[in-house]
Amino acid sequence: MKDWEDVTKKRRLDMLERVVFPKIGMLPIKQVTPAHILDVLKTAQKKNGPSVAAEAKRTMAGVFDLAVSTLRADSDPTYPVRKALPANKTQHKRALTTDEIGELLRDLASHGGRHETLGAFRLMWWTLCRPSEAVEAQWLEFDLDNAKWKIPAERMKKRKEHVIPLPTQAVQMLRGLHGITGHCDHVFPGRDDRRKPMSVASFRQMLNVLGADMLTAWEKGAAVIPLSQKTA
Repeated sequence: MKDWEDVTKKRRLDMLERVVFPKIGMLPIKQVTPAHILDVLKTAQKKNGPSVAAEAKRTMAGVFDLAVSTLRADSDPTYPVRKALPANKTQHKRALTTDEIGELLRDLASHGGRHETLGAFRLMWWTLCRPSEAVEAQWLEFDLDNAKWKIPAERMKKRKEHVIPLPTQAVQMLRGLHGITGHCDHVFPGRDDRRKPMSVASFRQMLNVLGADMLTAWEKGAAVIPLSQKTA
């Protein structure tokens, strides 16, 4: 768990407390059997759904893998029952078509909302970063002369520093924005508290104003991006 974000740790521990610990939490780890694991998984699937059951299986497997490798357990009881329940099928979201991308970007250009919100959304689009990485960006992370954005490890999901080459469009946008928010720590400060970054929810609010179609497009994800949008 040391490399996980706090929100991931909290969600995983909450699942363990709700789903796993009531069943096997009081047992010594060497006494947990495949039958115990199967009971946990069947109950989770019935009460919480297949996604929670799949998460419980992955988490317990990780715990027992560590237990076996550190000689705290003799075997992994999740392995014999790993295929006992139907696999939880991931629902992959459709990529946007080029026509949908064009419609989205044209509507954004005529949105008329906060300059910071539009800038953050475009930075995310141009660099393919996560929404939180865009809205929480700080000026000290950017080297505009060399067109580089260095996101520190503590802001990355995998806790590794990440350097992103900036396209010409992003450099031009950031230079123009510097005259507005350059006195703040964050490139895209919040509207009510300029000492804090804007919220990721601002993207959803903006797309909601543009209409249900644009909000649906945002939730589907923009996996297809024209080459001219990705290069300098």
